[in-house]
Amino acid sequence: MVTGSGSAEGEIHVAGNVSSLTDSTSIWVSSLSGNARISIDGSLFGYYLEPTVKMDSLLDNAALAVDWDGDDYYDYWSVDNASVQVGSTFYHENSPEHHIWEIQPCRGDLNNDGVVDNFDIDPFVLALVDPDGYEDEFPGLEGSRVYHGDCNCSGLFNSFDIDSFVDLVEGNCCDSECPGCASFARGGGGPNPADIAAILAESVAAERYDALLTIVSDVAASDEPNAEFWAQVLETLGG
Repeated sequence: MVTGSGSAEGEIHVAGNVSSLTDSTSIWVSSLSGNARISIDGSLFGYYLEPTVKMDSLLDNAALAVDWDGDDYYDYWSVDNASVQVGSTFYHENSPEHHIWEIQPCRGDLNNDGVVDNFDIDPFVLALVDPDGYEDEFPGLEGSRVYHGDCNCSGLFNSFDIDSFVDLVEGNCCDSECPGCASFARGGGGPNPADIAAILAESVAAERYDALLTIVSDVAASDEPNAEFWAQVLETLGG
């Protein structure tokens, strides 16, 4: 068991599973504040009499993440018995609004809500061009940024992931593998560049529009198979 009588301001990183016992809490800190993190590599298990992780308070940009880097599909939060207690409130699953995360297995799910959709477009751009800003916006997801952003499974998160990312968004496709369900998302003759441009433009924050243009321009100027498609998207976007 890890305990603390004061505030935790650094990081508690557990390289494996965390499980409560019948008569004890595994991790217990009085307050998690500032940019403090509890990062768990593995799964979160528990016993119904005791929370697995307990905090008197969770403040500022402090956060907890289960399977923090998203690399193992089989690491999970056992919703049957594992809980995180903050004050008198118990959490039993992914709770983004409280910075208590179970990292979701979906490539492209940059807001980690378990769905890949238009609401991931702005976080995708933010995570790619401004990792520090992404960490500020989504405290606790810095460890899974590359996992979620690497939509073509190249091992890198860069501009070339946008092609597979759009497939995932179009198909509302949640998959940990590549190409996975993304390969079926376009369907028919493929998407219309103007339609994709409209979706991207409507979904990205105004202050990140130029960053979006840079990402699209990188792909349009490359020798990627869909470069011409992205050149048409770029033209529609005004780039």
